[in-house]
This record gives sequence, structure tokens and C-alpha cells, in this order.
Amino acid sequence: TDVGIFSTVSIMQLCDLIAPLLGTVPKTVIASIISGFRLPAMKDSQDKYMERLEQTMQDLQTEFPKDAMVFTGHSLGGNFAELAGAKMGLPAVGFSAPGQFYM
Repeated sequence: TDVGIFSTVSIMQLCDLIAPLLGTVPKTVIASIISGFRLPAMKDSQDKYMERLEQTMQDLQTEFPKDAMVFTGHSLGGNFAELAGAKMGLPAVGFSAPGQFYM
């Protein structure tokens, strides 16, 4: 669900409103903080979506080996596109994606 995917991002954004320091912290540190505080059910939800995206991308690359692939999406789909692109090293464009700085 959206809650499982964006709960950590929402908490990080709220904390950044209270004490705006996250922009000065390296992204690798933020990623470690997020990983450390994710509940197992939320991590499982995120991992399940990523596995589906990776499998779908592999299927498409097998079916269309000569085509260039670019992940795109809007809102929640934009978040998935950016996350999948970053994790798989492929181009991605997200429009109005929530929490992309913290993913």
C-alpha cells in the first residue's frame, strides 16, 4: 500500500520541517537512517514492488532487446519509476513524485 511505501518518507519530510538539516546530510546517511527505521512489513512491501518492477523490465528487455528503455510515471508511478531507474541504473523520469529526495 501507499502507507507501506511512503511512511518513512513522510516522517523524514516532517522532521525536515521541524529541523531543516536533512539537506546538509549526505544521501547515503539518509538512506541508512531510513533503512534502519523501516518496519519489516513496510520493507517487505517495498521489496515486493521492486521485484515486480525488475522482473517486468527484464521481460521487456528480453522481448524488445534493441529498444531503449526509460521508466516514466506520475505521482506514485513517478516514484516507482525513479526508484527503479536508480536501483537498476536505467534512465527514469518522474512527474510530481512524492518524497523522491529521500528514496
